Amino acid sequence: DLLDSFVTLLVGLALVRQNEWAIGVIGSFLKHPVKNAPLLRRASFTALSYVTPDKFSDAENAVTVERGLAWVRASIEAAAQGIGELRVRDQLSTEDQAHFRDMYGVIDEVVTRFYFKLGDREVKSAEGKPPLTEAQRRAFYEKVKPLLDDIIRFSLDEKTGLLLAPTAHRFMELLNGVLRTDPRGVLRMAALVATTSERTSYNLDGLAIREVVSLVETILADYRTEVRQGDSLQDLLTLLDVFAKAGA
Repeated sequence: DLLDSFVTLLVGLALVRQNEWAIGVIGSFLKHPVKNAPLLRRASFTALSYVTPDKFSDAENAVTVERGLAWVRASIEAAAQGIGELRVRDQLSTEDQAHFRDMYGVIDEVVTRFYFKLGDREVKSAEGKPPLTEAQRRAFYEKVKPLLDDIIRFSLDEKTGLLLAPTAHRFMELLNGVLRTDPRGVLRMAALVATTSERTSYNLDGLAIREVVSLVETILADYRTEVRQGDSLQDLLTLLDVFAKAGA
């Protein structure tokens, strides 16, 4: 608990106050992700608390949000590097396994946090906050989309990447939530998430099938014109092909 409080304080000093010492300390987490895996996860968790739609729309906090986004993006890269280092080892010690969970936790936490902000209106209502306007939703989605792309690129690496089924499912739920904001981009990401998570049998899960069916039905009903040609059509066929293997 004391360590968590210390890291939370460090991240606040770095992102809000731009304290050079704090910036240097949390920067060391990025340089040595395996050794500092628990610290990296805690720092990423804290940094994500600054990356919210309400803070982004507030001019006074917008700079802090940008710093938070930059740091979380760097933490994704560091976690991916650390996971890659461990996945090529023949055998993992108990400590290595714990570090692996912490580093993958960075990836999972990013997807989960953005799902809660963008993917499910009922979740946001339960927080007691007014729903996002379409302008807020679009602006925030455009800001976090590069981070989602980074996670997909990491997961597609057949040697060192992965996307476990629970994370993939949150990702699909998130994509359903922002479909009308970016139909073609969402379809592309959905096809890639389905492809990479097939290695962990996500496409065989009943909840996964229901989520993808919902996404495809909405696309065919409301965005048929946007996706009927070129890359988008291929993305749709790829998505359907992955889940057709499960008899969907």
